[in-house]
Amino acid sequence: MNRRKVPAFTVLMAVILALMLIGVIRQATTNPAALILPLAVIGALLLMIKYPPSRWSRAFRRKRSPVGAQRRHPSSSKAARMSKTKGKVIPFRVIEGKKGRQNEPPNVH
Repeated sequence: MNRRKVPAFTVLMAVILALMLIGVIRQATTNPAALILPLAVIGALLLMIKYPPSRWSRAFRRKRSPVGAQRRHPSSSKAARMSKTKGKVIPFRVIEGKKGRQNEPPNVH
């Protein structure tokens, strides 16, 4: 007879789920008030996944402008915006190098 092999991962997951179910049933019979907080947290997470708040949905949605609108207004391109705005001016100090000096002997360590 040809028997199909069941992956060990599937068997392990079934054992873990059975033990979890036994633990939840035992907890519900001994102290049902202790299950209120975990169930409330899981319920809140599921509700937030199914119905996300409006401030999150705005962050994930991107408004796309028509392609023709981008071609009509060349000033909205990234290069035009970068040329209009001035960046923050940061003063840099130039450290004089020794590469171009021909008349000094090389340093030997």
